[in-house]
Amino acid sequence: MKIKIEGLILRVDDRLLHGQILIGWGMHGAIDDLYLISDRIRHNEKECRLYQSMIPASVQGAIWGLQESVTHLKTDAFHDRKILAVVEHCSDLKFIVKAGIIPGEIHLGALAHGENRSEISNCVALSTEDQNAIQCLQKEGIQVCLRQLPSDEPIPLKI
Repeated sequence: MKIKIEGLILRVDDRLLHGQILIGWGMHGAIDDLYLISDRIRHNEKECRLYQSMIPASVQGAIWGLQESVTHLKTDAFHDRKILAVVEHCSDLKFIVKAGIIPGEIHLGALAHGENRSEISNCVALSTEDQNAIQCLQKEGIQVCLRQLPSDEPIPLKI
């Protein structure tokens, strides 16, 4: 079963929680909830506590693993809220969508440049795996955009 959550923004950002997210999104009323979705972080007690402490008091938030995020988001508790959920990899986006969660928006924030990565913008470079995950979402009619801050216009990505 697929569940569309209009107020959900899934953001891929390999920097995870940082100034643009914490201040730009979290402290100016752009969102009600902020979730970091990462199996790696969720299962590392020290990192989990560190990232949890970074979530602004002005929003609700938590650190979830991938499957845990799907379980939570399938409840009715999140359907009338403005939510920013940050994942580390494009494959995480694909997992969440394949599990039946359809976000209102998908943003690519920052993905580091490096070997075997194609530069898409000054902040985003995609591996072949990233491109395949995005193409899979686009084939399902889901638009992926480049967007740094709430004040920025989303730029649709064509792959």
